[in-house]
Amino acid sequence: MPEPLRTALAAATVLAVGLLAAPDASAHSLVRPASGLINYISADATSLNTLTIGLDRSGRIAFRDRTVDGGVDWGDCEPGEVDRAGFVVEALCPRAGVQRVRGDLGEREDRVT
Repeated sequence: MPEPLRTALAAATVLAVGLLAAPDASAHSLVRPASGLINYISADATSLNTLTIGLDRSGRIAFRDRTVDGGVDWGDCEPGEVDRAGFVVEALCPRAGVQRVRGDLGEREDRVT
């Protein structure tokens, strides 16, 4: 295979992987870890949230919201569960160094467990 073609294929592969791994920019909930605090923010009127916070089998902090409209933007964490529409509805964050977790769900009849 000629070098220019090999280089183009490698660049296209890197771009495709990056697009698949990128958080959803249209997500209505955001997970943002910073300085020992992880914020779950869903302060819009579109989503009626049913957020569950717990630990997964690996000991990571799991933020799961199966009713979030448009999915979860996992930020510096990792994507977890995906719903039938293809939206990420779970963010998995490392537990190391985390001292607090905060959920801001806005003004509707949202739930956190």
